[in-house]
Amino acid sequence: MGGVGHTDTQQPHGQDFDNQELSENRAEAVAAALSAERPDLRLEVSGRGDTEPRAAGEPDDPTVHAANRRVEIVYTG
Repeated sequence: MGGVGHTDTQQPHGQDFDNQELSENRAEAVAAALSAERPDLRLEVSGRGDTEPRAAGEPDDPTVHAANRRVEIVYTG
């Protein structure tokens, strides 16, 4: 089982990291929450940054950005 973090195309303001690192941090946070409830699960996490958007549209549309900030849980069992 794994988690894949994604971000929108906006750069994090006031942060010392980029979208790739943000997507990895997002996936790790979800994995930590799942592990707290299910320590028996083997989890692998990765980040895709803004390379695999779910939604396309106007670059300034906040709903497009919100749809692209996500973690996808992948079950391979």
